[in-house]
Order: sequence, then C-alpha cells, then structure tokens
Amino acid sequence: MPMVGHLGHRPLSGLSGFPAFFFHFSASLAETENAHLLEAGVSFDYRPPMVGSVENFGSFAGTRMLPDIRRTGPGAGWEVAHHHEELEFNLIVAGRGAYFLEDNNYELKPGSLVWILPHQRHRLMRGPGLDMWVGSLTSEHYTPEILALAAAHPLKALSAEDAIALDRLYVHLSQDADRPDVYAVGLQYAVRSTIHIARTSAGPPPPVRHPAVTQALSLLRREDEIANLSALASMCGVSTKYLGDLLVAQTGRGFVEWRNIARLERFQDIYPTSEDLLTAALAAGFGSYTQFHRVFQDVVGTTPGDWARKRDDTSRLALPLMSQSADQMRPGSQRLIWPSLADCSFAASDRWLAATIGNGLLENPESLTEGEPIPTDLESFEELRDLQPALVEELCTANPADAGRIREIFAHHDLFGAYRQRLAIFGADVGDLSSLATISLAVLSMEANHLLMPMPTDALRLRMAIRRAAAGIGSAAERREIAGGLVAQSMILSMASVGARGSGVVVNSARIADTVHEFAMRRFGIDLRQTPFHGPRSPLSAATAAGEWLASPRMALSNS
Repeated sequence: MPMVGHLGHRPLSGLSGFPAFFFHFSASLAETENAHLLEAGVSFDYRPPMVGSVENFGSFAGTRMLPDIRRTGPGAGWEVAHHHEELEFNLIVAGRGAYFLEDNNYELKPGSLVWILPHQRHRLMRGPGLDMWVGSLTSEHYTPEILALAAAHPLKALSAEDAIALDRLYVHLSQDADRPDVYAVGLQYAVRSTIHIARTSAGPPPPVRHPAVTQALSLLRREDEIANLSALASMCGVSTKYLGDLLVAQTGRGFVEWRNIARLERFQDIYPTSEDLLTAALAAGFGSYTQFHRVFQDVVGTTPGDWARKRDDTSRLALPLMSQSADQMRPGSQRLIWPSLADCSFAASDRWLAATIGNGLLENPESLTEGEPIPTDLESFEELRDLQPALVEELCTANPADAGRIREIFAHHDLFGAYRQRLAIFGADVGDLSSLATISLAVLSMEANHLLMPMPTDALRLRMAIRRAAAGIGSAAERREIAGGLVAQSMILSMASVGARGSGVVVNSARIADTVHEFAMRRFGIDLRQTPFHGPRSPLSAATAAGEWLASPRMALSNS
C-alpha cells in the first residue's frame, strides 16, 4: 500500500501561514521533507496529492464501525489518498493540518468543520498536535438535502461556542458506546445537531495570509528601524512591488499604515513606564511629536492628550490586529435564531397593546373590576394556524438578513400548537383577547426583570386592567390578527429566554432582558424595570392593592 509520509512529529513550518505556501509548492517541500525522513530511517513513498491510484477504504472491512463518531488524536490515522462510500465530517479540536482534495485544499485549525462527500478522493496531512473528531455516515443517516449542504459548504469556521458544544456532545456520546440502543439514538441527534450548526454558521474561514505577509507584519512589530517597503521586502525575500500588492490585497492596508500601527502598539507598551507622550512616541519609532499626533488621531480617533487623561491601567488602544489570528475562533453561536428575534414585532397586536397601555392600563388599580372578556370568536389555537405564513413574512420583512433561516425554521414549527402546550397552562384562553394579552405582557415583564410567572391573583388583576383599558376593536378578522400576533410574540420570546438560560452563559440572559426592556420603551413608552406589569414593583400587584406599595402608580409611570 503506497503510504504518504507522516509528518505529525515534525513542525510543518516556522510560519503560521504555512498552508497557503505549502499548497503552491507541496511537491518540492515534500521532497525536502522526504530527504529528512529517509535520513532518519523512516520509509517514505511520496506522491503529489490526488495523482495516481487511491485506496478504496471500502475494501478494508475492519477499518471502522459504521456509522460512528470517533476521536483521533495526534499521530493517529493513515495519511493516504483514499475514498469511501460514507459521508464524512471532521471537527478540528486542536492543532493544525491540511486536507488535499481533488479540486481544492483546506487549512485545518480549531473550529474547522470539514465535509467529505461519498467517493470523494482526499488526503489528510497532520500537523503537530492535530486532534479531531471524525464522523462516518452511511446513506441511511443522511438525506439528499444534507448531501447538497455538504457539497455547497465543505468547510465552515464554527464559533467557539458551537465548536465546544459539539466537542462535549461527541464526548458524551462516546461514553454510551457500550449501549447500542442509547448510542444509536445519540448518534442520530449528534448528526442532526452537527448539520444544524453547519447550516447556521457564518461561513468559510477567512483566506489564509501569504507567508510573506505574515512575516512582514511580524517584522514590523519587532523592528522599529525598517525604513521603507523595499527594506522590508528584502527581509522577506520577495520583490518590493509583490509585497506591496500582497499587503493591500490581503489586509486592506499598505506598508505605511502597518508601520504606523506597529509604532502605536510599541507606544502603548512604553507609555505606562515613561508617562510622557513625547518620550514614548520617539521610543516607539515616530520621527517627531507632530507625526505621532497626526497618526494617533487618524487611527484612534482622538488626540494623544485626551486618551492619556482618560486611560486607566488596563485600557488598550483598539488597533487592527497585526498578529496571525487564524487559530482564534470567533465568539457568538448563530445556531439558535430565537434570541435574535426577541424584539419581534407584529403590527396589529403591537398597535392594540400600545393603545390599551396608553388608555391608563396601570392607573387606578384600586378601582379594578372583573369586566367582560374580549371575544376573539375562536374556539381553538389550531384555528390560528393559517395566520402563521403572514406572521412569518412580517418577521422576514423586519429581519431581511435572516429571512431564509426564518422561513426554514417556521416550516418545521407549529407555533400555535407549541403555545398551547407551553403557555396555555398559565390560563391562556384563545377565546378571550384579554387572556392572551395578559400572557403577552406577563412574559415581557418576566424577561425584562428575570421574574417568575405572575401569581394567580396578580394575573387576574392584570387581566382586569386590560379589559378596562382595552382599545376598541373592529371586525372578527382584526381580533384574530391581534390574537395571532400576541401568541407569536409570547412564544418566540419564551423560546428565546429558554435558549439563553440553557446556554449557561449569564450574558445571554442579560442580553434578552435588555432587548425586551428596550422594546417596551420603544413600542409602548414604558420602562418595565421601573413599572412592570406584575411582581412586587407593579402598581397592579396584590401587594399594591393591600396598601403595601408606597409609590403611586402615576409616580411610577412618571419615573419611566
């Protein structure tokens, strides 16, 4: 079997931008590496990627359990050009490497998710410390749509949150391998979750910087006496014009801009010791204070003196990154769409709620009476299902960048059936608009203030207040439209909150709370943190009715 030399025990390159260079000169580099390996007594038969015959792993019956997800650490695996019948995906956990395919090459780094199509010839070259998960799926475990997704997006750069989530999921699954029934169900979920994350991730990683660009920026950071682009190009072993063009093409900035940024980096490291702007500027490489002042203001947006007066010991200038940051995963999972829709707005229900709140919803709570229900002429939540397409289009109009995802998500969601299961237990009555509005306003107060659902007495008082202040409603069709908007808003916000809390990241829940707070201020003109619709601070609470609330409702409203 012709094997490709295993380089796992040797550094791939001294440059972090190695893969881009390697792809262009793989044959010559491999021949050089071949000589080193032969000297070490290692058998090595080099072939350029995808040239000649490839191994068909289908003929090796014992190579893997199918289907499965398994972890391969540093030094594991065969580096042979091969293909197989299964759909394969790889999640890179640590280290570096490169994939050679028939028509493309990929750099691998932490957070990379790579799809290999059935019968697609490929070869993996491992860098030091490459640690990754490998999933192998038979045709029973994927659909034509999944195959199309893998073909359209063979390489995705996952967020740190998504990469960590998948790693933990795969680890958990691996510990159930002694229970085939549990493992099979877990594998199905893991595959679906992987596909969902691949579908919702931002896209492929940014292009790898040319090694000359990486080296040039590194030199500018270290050397403060590089006079011009020609001197820098000579140090990098390329022509002046070539380096100048590369810098602009791959970074969007030229030599002078990067030299100034490097000097500003050195300045902010020197200044805390000298505490003198001129001394630090000259030591950083600037020719004069005038030059330093102009560059500082252009790049930072303020004067050096103003920055020095306002800075503290931990403050750093927000400068463009000069270091190669390809190994750094970006923050922010895009897997769950609900948090981005937490301030969703539906015109009919928003108008009616705003008018109802404006009619004095929170005023004179001592005079509340039971009042009459506000009929919707509906007998079940299922009767609202035909409104879902119109509500989805409202969301798409308000969120055009996510329109495709919104339509796809709601194609699989029965919004009104989910509402009946999740929120109807709190007393929601589809036949009474005041009941649906009570749930909607209670959910807004809950999320803005991290409150529990209202006690029955508080919910009753809020419903009574809504009935008293309710704005006029015309036709039965208008009442249905308002009901649909109230249900959709409550359900989406509830799911956003569940997702944020479930993430275990405190800032996610805080972000939902801030979003809801700002939404209520913008749409209804009310500060839910000063004047919530339920809870001990609400003018409508049972404690207020008993005289335990000291501030008057009007005072609370005026503070908003």
